[in-house]
Amino acid sequence: MGHQIKKSHKLDIGFQIEIYRKNGNVEIVKPLQNGSRDENTIELTTVNSQKEIIDYKIAPFRSYTNNFMAILGYQFHGDFDLNFSTRDTGANIITPTASSGFYFRTGIADEGSYGILLGTGSTDVTLDDYGLLSPLPQGTGSNTLSYGLSTASLIHTPGTSYKVQVGREVTNNSGASLTIREEGIVTRTSPTGSSTQAFMVARDNYDKSGAAVTVNLSNGQSVEVRHNFYFNTSEGFTKPFAEWFYSHANVVSFPATGSTHDVDDALLSFNMTDPVLLINAAAGDATYGIVVGSSNTALDETNYALVAPIDHGANAGELNYGIMEFESPVVDNVSSTQTKITISRLFTNDYVSNITIREAGINCIGKTAQRFNILRRLTSDILIAPSESFRIKFTYQISSAD
Repeated sequence: MGHQIKKSHKLDIGFQIEIYRKNGNVEIVKPLQNGSRDENTIELTTVNSQKEIIDYKIAPFRSYTNNFMAILGYQFHGDFDLNFSTRDTGANIITPTASSGFYFRTGIADEGSYGILLGTGSTDVTLDDYGLLSPLPQGTGSNTLSYGLSTASLIHTPGTSYKVQVGREVTNNSGASLTIREEGIVTRTSPTGSSTQAFMVARDNYDKSGAAVTVNLSNGQSVEVRHNFYFNTSEGFTKPFAEWFYSHANVVSFPATGSTHDVDDALLSFNMTDPVLLINAAAGDATYGIVVGSSNTALDETNYALVAPIDHGANAGELNYGIMEFESPVVDNVSSTQTKITISRLFTNDYVSNITIREAGINCIGKTAQRFNILRRLTSDILIAPSESFRIKFTYQISSAD
């Protein structure tokens, strides 16, 4: 049974720099991630009718689906070129848009068509899953569950990470015992859309060792399901991204008052009705898309911009910014091991002196036209001579968790 863990898919962000030297050589640099990484988890706490804990399980949450990558891709670029179909939970082929979001906190009480959902199916997870195999609908009759209101919170661990925790309590009022064998996240593509716009973006049923995770729920008992999404400093995640994710997971405009800033150090407020993370910058625009800088200041989860961003131009300390490049997603549905989206950008040194690169990141633009930084990574000093160029590549990849 251990092979089944290969059907679990975690999200990684690859970082590569291709340097095109004047002598015709191409150098490949792959900066390493520094520091530890917290793995996203699912907590399952079973309680009786007196709210006494009778069982607790924790398992890795890693089984993202192609739907997740499709929505992410369309948020990056509203005219994205997918080479795989996305389906809603009714198996209808639907194309996401730039305004499609991850509104999985929207599961309201007594609503079993979206949010955190449970089922009895035990088949392997695959990239092209579009729904739970055997979902347990909302209700009080045979083979049903009573779904409670979803909750969400943002937890900050200084110097380490931000954690978005989304939870939901589900009660068995069916009159008989039930065995839960699968769990999934179904997101609506808009906070006010109908349930037919629901996409399943993750499905899990195995722990790290490949053993099945089951929850035996007697009549009257409840299980609280909590998803923990970690955004680690070591991976380059920033406070603006964690708060953007929280605002759309929680379906609130956020922060009403807060300390998140855009790249110009102005207070940043996220509008939950527009989840876009547009990065499709034109040539010559150094305000968003992939950006580079010259500082090696340590990563800090409170960063809101590159520390020393390099502007577009042909003067000292500047670089020529090319157009943002988007590769068609690569998907492997045969072995169900990988789907990836690669974004890149070419930079050229048009000045007469060398320039040194030490940091790279991604700035996005949202509905209010504010630019905000969602990723900052460091690299060892990379010296670019006059007339030389380099390409930064970031790859968002769902891959086998082994």
